[in-house]
Amino acid sequence: MITERSTLLIPILVLLISLGILLPVHTNSSPETIVIKTDKDVYTAGETVKIVVSMDPHLMCFCMEHEWEVKIMRISDGSVVKRWYWRASGGQLGFRNKTLYWSPSEGGKYKIVATLITHDATASKEIEVIGPGYYYAGEIEEYIYSTNDFDLKIEVPKYLRLSTPSHRVPNSINVYLQKKTPTLSGLLNISLEGGIKVMVSVPLAISLWVFVDVDIDIPGMWLPDVFQLKWPILLEAFYLERGEPGVYASLIPKGTEKVYLETLSTGKWYRISSYDLYINVEAEYFATLGYNLPAEETGAVECTTLEETIRNYKELYENLLKEYTILKENYTALKNENYMLKRKISDLEGTINQLQTESSSLKDEISSLQQTLLQKEKYLNEIKNKLTVTEDKLSQWRILALVIGVIMFIVGLILSQPIMKVFKRETTSR
Repeated sequence: MITERSTLLIPILVLLISLGILLPVHTNSSPETIVIKTDKDVYTAGETVKIVVSMDPHLMCFCMEHEWEVKIMRISDGSVVKRWYWRASGGQLGFRNKTLYWSPSEGGKYKIVATLITHDATASKEIEVIGPGYYYAGEIEEYIYSTNDFDLKIEVPKYLRLSTPSHRVPNSINVYLQKKTPTLSGLLNISLEGGIKVMVSVPLAISLWVFVDVDIDIPGMWLPDVFQLKWPILLEAFYLERGEPGVYASLIPKGTEKVYLETLSTGKWYRISSYDLYINVEAEYFATLGYNLPAEETGAVECTTLEETIRNYKELYENLLKEYTILKENYTALKNENYMLKRKISDLEGTINQLQTESSSLKDEISSLQQTLLQKEKYLNEIKNKLTVTEDKLSQWRILALVIGVIMFIVGLILSQPIMKVFKRETTSR
């Protein structure tokens, strides 16, 4: 049974289909009509680019047919290098989405432009192709070393792109020279050395740096390490296994020719050397150890020029000279103190010798006194012995005197009896 509401809905749907109107399905996001996806953003020349063009899945469409156009344009000049066009009915392949493949033969930056003509909707995406005539640059840093006769300039990427066995990305390095003195002549030799520096700390935690050193040789002038460049490799802290870092650098010369200085004009820059620097990462090595791969780009470049190196060495020399002067002054002061101490030691040694002599003399005197004391003690002992004998004799005499006294007292008593009797008789007779 058809209600009044369904009767009104049918012509509205017919109108929507005839106008090709898109209705968004309920969602929290605001959908775009067309979505362009690629399997990555940077490719090498000859590598297949996978492009998926689709309508946003959150949109509902009532069209009977869709008309599509996809173009790949070179950004540098706006030219179209590849174009696809198709029409697809509802339910057919290519109605809502389609996968396309393209193999670029030249390096450069490209823009993929997809247009859903039916709805007048367009979307775009940029990709980058590394190949002949084009090298990944990103932000470029340049450094200049100046002399009275010439200027030397080097252009390097601020950040280096890392490569894997399946995706090799060259980083372009260019060296330029500007002659100042017209009479400057001879063969210019320039050499670049690149590699990986491993900085190890306890317990074998490492950090990795990409380095490039530039040397030049001009007749009568050899300048080592004119430029010393280094980029930090951004990776999680890990430890050396089998003594290998798992990241390697290769510096490949290209377009490098012999340069005769007399053939160059003054006041003009000449590119005298070009190199491709590859930073190769062994993905299997990191996977085996259970570590994450380094970031796709290194940290920012750091550069030290020969002039800065000389200035640093000069500052180091001046600082060392100052330290040497201070040390020399300290040495002189210590030498003087040492001389004074030696004099004091000499005086002390003289005093010690004098004291030793006096001590020896005192020892002799003490020895003599000891002998005298021994003699006096012997004499005193003899006197003591004599005194003891005398006391013994005195005790005997005392006893003897006592005995004699007692005897005399007794004799006196005995003799006093007759005397008393005589005295009494005389008294009586009177």
